[in-house]
Amino acid sequence: MTTRVDMHMHTTASDGTDHVAALYEKLLEKGIDTFSVTDHDTIEAALLMEAFLKDKDSAIHFYKGCEFSCKYEGHKCHILAYDYDPACEIFQTLLLHGERMRKEKLNMRITGLREQFDIHFTEDELSYLHSLSSVGKPHMAKLLINKGLADSIDEAIKKYIDHIPDCDFRQDAHMVLGAISEAGGISVWAHPLGGEGEKRVDRDCFLYYLDHMKEEGLMGLECFYSRYDMEDVDFLKNSAMDRGLLISGGSDYHG
Repeated sequence: MTTRVDMHMHTTASDGTDHVAALYEKLLEKGIDTFSVTDHDTIEAALLMEAFLKDKDSAIHFYKGCEFSCKYEGHKCHILAYDYDPACEIFQTLLLHGERMRKEKLNMRITGLREQFDIHFTEDELSYLHSLSSVGKPHMAKLLINKGLADSIDEAIKKYIDHIPDCDFRQDAHMVLGAISEAGGISVWAHPLGGEGEKRVDRDCFLYYLDHMKEEGLMGLECFYSRYDMEDVDFLKNSAMDRGLLISGGSDYHG
């Protein structure tokens, strides 16, 4: 029996295009029977998916997830949390901290777009942005597209949003790993060699941080990733197995 797995997927709760029900239908179409919803710094859709699946006569295996934007000793990284207790107080504090940091980045970007590019959002647009629990670049980019300032999300981000300085608010990976552990969850380093639009990570640098993060409680590596070739996959698998870490994989699906 073949199992199809995707442990890294985003919804409209962060920067994806699909609501929970739409994502579920796509999973069925693709024959994916084990998956996780891993929105950025929010578990809103993960909890919705868990409730949604209770009403379905489905053989799909679901794990609550979340993706945290972190820094470890100055190195940017993303930590995925799985199968946590959402009621854990320390974990809830982590989520609230992530939401506050995203709001701070939002305010800096709004100010930067106004001062650097004379771009002004309407009251309705601002209300929409501030209503989001996990607001990010794609949400602002869509508004810029609606204003006729760009033809795609990627263009809007590169042409405008990425030019706003001092917006790199990230949680401390020590704190994130500790909170996931306290919540009884599983911590996995997402796309450890670099994700979509990120600078490629040197392998020696990766191994240095991997060994230190393992000492901090890291439990697994995302070895299978939609942007990696088989050479990358084999390198990551061997790195994980040599250290007794769990092996995971995902598409980083956004829509």
